[in-house]
This record gives sequence, structure tokens and C-alpha cells, in this order.
Amino acid sequence: MKRIITVCFAILCSVALFSQPSTKLVPAHLKDAAVSGISKLSYLESQNTQVPAENVHGLKIDEWTEEVIGETVYDLQSNYSSQNRLYLFEDGTIGGTWTMGFTTTSFPDRGTGYNYFDGTEWSDYPTARIEGQRSGWPSYQPFGAEGEIICSHVTAGTDGLLLNHRPVKGSGAWTEMILQGPPGNELISWPRMVTNGPDRNYIHVFSITLPVGNGGALYNGMDGALLYNRSLDGGVTWDINNVQPPETNIDYYIAYGGDYYAIAEPRGETLAFLMASKWHDLYLLKSTNNGEDWEKTIIWEHPYPFFDWDVTVTDTFYTTDGAVACAIDNYGDVHVVFGLTRVGHFEIGDTYSGFPFIDGLGYWKEGMPPFESSEPLNTMKPENLIEDVNLIGWTLDINGNGVWDVIGTVESLGNYRTGVSSMPQITIDESDNIYVLYSSVAETFQTDDQNYKHLNLRVSYDNGETWQPEIYDLTADIMHVFSECVHPVMSPTSDDYIHIIYQEDSEPGGSVQGDLDPYGDNRTPYIKVAKSELGVGTGEINKPEYLDLAGQNFPNPASTYTSISIHLLNSANVDMEVFNVTGQKVLSVNKGNLSAGVHNITLDISALPAGTYFYTVRANDEQITHKMQVK
Repeated sequence: MKRIITVCFAILCSVALFSQPSTKLVPAHLKDAAVSGISKLSYLESQNTQVPAENVHGLKIDEWTEEVIGETVYDLQSNYSSQNRLYLFEDGTIGGTWTMGFTTTSFPDRGTGYNYFDGTEWSDYPTARIEGQRSGWPSYQPFGAEGEIICSHVTAGTDGLLLNHRPVKGSGAWTEMILQGPPGNELISWPRMVTNGPDRNYIHVFSITLPVGNGGALYNGMDGALLYNRSLDGGVTWDINNVQPPETNIDYYIAYGGDYYAIAEPRGETLAFLMASKWHDLYLLKSTNNGEDWEKTIIWEHPYPFFDWDVTVTDTFYTTDGAVACAIDNYGDVHVVFGLTRVGHFEIGDTYSGFPFIDGLGYWKEGMPPFESSEPLNTMKPENLIEDVNLIGWTLDINGNGVWDVIGTVESLGNYRTGVSSMPQITIDESDNIYVLYSSVAETFQTDDQNYKHLNLRVSYDNGETWQPEIYDLTADIMHVFSECVHPVMSPTSDDYIHIIYQEDSEPGGSVQGDLDPYGDNRTPYIKVAKSELGVGTGEINKPEYLDLAGQNFPNPASTYTSISIHLLNSANVDMEVFNVTGQKVLSVNKGNLSAGVHNITLDISALPAGTYFYTVRANDEQITHKMQVK
């Protein structure tokens, strides 16, 4: 059954919440909290882990909807960066894909889940993969005059990459083509595919050869070599076949891992591919002649060149966390976003130490200087970056008390091997407005022993020169109190809306990644957010006219009475409602018309059972929601 949430229901009207920036939330002692013995494997493919079966102003979103379009039990959508998996077509239809599987624990049924929006509604949930064999990690694009194409990889044999396409999007049979790697390395994996040219008939594919740890073999001395393939006739032939791009081979790097990279939506004949890792440079490959030639730009030079697990011993250092995204603007310049982290490789061997509480989302565009890697000016360290210039994302102070209210143990964070704020996405529209989406640890949203992640959105209205001060939490509403919101994907195209899919689960972390959570249903929700609600084209944010502040109730927890202080900018009719975690209204108070100024509202909660509740203060058509505890 489909779950549809339309944000016109009263309790959900404050679903998108925004916060003033603060990069100082994570306490110093947590930044030094380390996890040792992390496997060097930068990918999980054949592995199958055996496990048991509010804040500041609420921004009213009138045109915000969420609809679940699919499900999966297999919950590893990406090792680090996500493929391009969602596309808004010019006619208003949308195609969405994800990795899907239901049969634990080896998931023989794993493959691409696909759903289609025909301009009016989404189809029913898919129950079977697109491909004819076990596969995954789809990359989705327009193909032909009216069609679509999906590139995914298989996990055994020599078939390489699977390209399934059909001439009419949303209907008809799929035709499958195979793209193999070079002899002895046929099984190339973790693809990134884009299309361009007349009728989107040109295909560009980046992938890596299967690493030794996954049953592959060295290629030209590299354990995971980057390969580029191009077809100018819809995949019938490949005029550039399994070529290592310039300055990416064994003379420059020892190995690449799966999903450490991203590809941009093409702009004409301009293409962009971004490579990142904890263990090598962050660099950009750009072509302005449709892949004939590539120019490499090192955005950040790694402090330990030619990092080798069997040779290199390091101190701790700040680096990218491997989750990256890129987009090309209307002038042909490339914009890059990436997560930050800190690691150390203290002794020879196949494991390392990580520091999971490092927080920050880095930003770079062509024309900006590269980042520094040397101490003490290592500009991969968040404290050395410039807020709103090359540091544009971070965790939010959701309850506005200046303290980061999380459980605060290394076990409390889901095991994604990324930073606190990561899994970024970036979209640039035709007006040079930039939308950056990322997943970040959300304070006050937690189970007994783990913190959830939410989706945060930030906007620039001048092509990245400045950033709006507000960061929106798109999943802070009551329906996501017990939701882990990760692996977001944004369509590279937009209309009056930003279009998003992500993975939502009731448990932080992932079963496949070994968080020891039981396998269970994970949902793929689709979100669209109206640009007009974000002040698109004006650089302005909707400011409150009446309700400036509604504070956290005190005392909290409480058992008999609790009070809430509110600040009205102008006189307004004020009422208040209390909901339990299922969304049922359990208490309401109408205060009538109150004058501008500070007022205290006292609630009698003595009849409420102990537990978690949410109270919404409403002043005319503006409202703010907070969480409270009854003991």
C-alpha cells in the first residue's frame, strides 16, 4: 500500500524547519572519539553480513508532498556517493530507481527497483528487478527521443555492466545490452552513466575494475582501475572502450574503491566526473568536447601520496569522507560538494581508525583555489574552512539551545563510514540557483541508543557566491520522528519544484553494513519541494509575521504542568495542540487573540500517559512544533 503525506494537514504544515548556521555544535571531546579496526574495503558487494531476521521558526510549506514509491529489504544504496537515479523529464514525468532486494541474507533477487510518475500519479510498488540476473547500483538517464536507460552492475561471471533500455519511458519491454571490461577484468562495477547528444543517444560510462578483495584482479598494476567508455550510437558500438583517463593510472594512484565518485548532468558537450577518497586526492575530470579529451584538476592533494596499506603509516589527518557530488552550471563551470572526516592508519595492515563525529560539508567551484593538505593549515579540517564560502553544511541545533543534544557515543551513529553531515547532492537550475541536499545527524531524534539522520537543504541564489543563512530540515515533522533518512538523490533537472528520493528506515544504520539491526522493510519516499517556498529568484526567505519564537516547554520532562513561552511580533489568534507519536491529537488549548509581546502558555498534562509528545503553537497561519516528554 502506498503511503502518501501531503503537507496541508495541520500537524505537518511546519514540516520544513530552518536553522541559523552553527558549525560549533559538535563538542571537542566527541571530535576526538575514534573507532579502530575499520576494514579497508571501500565497498560492500559480495559481503552479506549475517544479522538477526524544533526548534527555531517553522517555515510553512504549502506545496510540499511526500509519497513512498517503493520498498526494499536490502538497505545498502551506496557505499559512499550515490548514482544519478532520479530524473525529471521535460514533459513533467519522472523516473526513479534504487537498489532493491527482499530475500535475506544473500539477496539473490537483488537488482534495480524502478517506478514511474506519468504526470498524475506514481505506479504501484515494483516487486521484481529490471535485470535478468543479480545486480545493483543503477544509474538512470533519458535515452532516445522518448525513452530511458539504466546501467547497473552484476556480481558474478564476466557479463560486466548491464544496460537496460526501452524506447518509451514508463512502459514496454526492456532490452538489455552488456558492456564488458578489458580481457581478464570483464567484471567492471559501480558505474556512473550519463547520456547527451541528439535524442540523448550518446552514452558515457565511468566504472572501476573489480578489486581483488571482491574477487577481481589487478589491471595495469591497479587494484581497482578507473575506466571510461563512450558510445555515439546508443550502445551498438563503443568508440572509446575501457580507457583509463589521463593522470589516473598507476603512475598517479595505486587503487580506487567503489562509489568514491560522482558524475554531473552534461551541459551540451561539457562533461564532469569527480573522484574522491579518504586515501587519495580529490580531483575533477572535465571534458569540453564530449569525452574526446579530459583535463584533470586536483581540488585537494592528499598528504600521503601513493597510500599503500602494506607500506604507509600515518598520523591522523582530515580528508574527504568519499561521499561527493558535482554539477555543471550554465557557464560550463563545475561545482563540487563533499563530506569531511578524519582518519589514521597507525600500523601496517588492512584496517584503519576513523573519527565519526567530524562534521562539515565542503564546497568548491572552478575558479576557487585548491584546498590545503599540510598542517597546520589543513583546510580539510572544518575549523580551518570559511563558513558560507567553502564550508556550507553542518548539523543543526534543532531545539535552539546552543547544545548538541545527541547520545554522544561512537556506537550511537549509523555505520556509514562518513561524516556527521554527508551523502551530498547538488542541482543547479536555469537561473543559476544552486540547491545542496545532504543527510545529517539530527539531535533529539533518536532510539534508546542511536541517533537518526535527517535531510537538510541549503540554497544559493547567485551561483555559489553567497549562501542563504537558513538550512532546512526537510524531515523534521512528526511523521519522521522514528525515521532514518539517508542516501538522498536529487534530480539534476527541476521545474517549479526540487525533486528528491531517499531511503527511509525505522532503525539508524544499515543491516548490510553490519549495524546489527534486523533486516526489515526500507522505504523509498519521493519528495517535491516548491521553489517558491524557498524564495527562489529573490534570495529572500519567508519571514514570520506573527510567531517569532515558541520556546521549549519547561519543565521537560514534566508530569503535571508545563509552560511554553512564545513571542508574537504582532497580535494574533493563538492556539496550541498536543499530539502523540502516532499523530493523534490528545490536547488542545485556544488562547484567543493575544497582543504583540511575550506570553506564557501553561498546559495541564496530568492526564497524559508517560511518553513522547509533540506540541504545536499556532499564531494565525504560522506555527512551530517541538517535542516534549511526559513522565
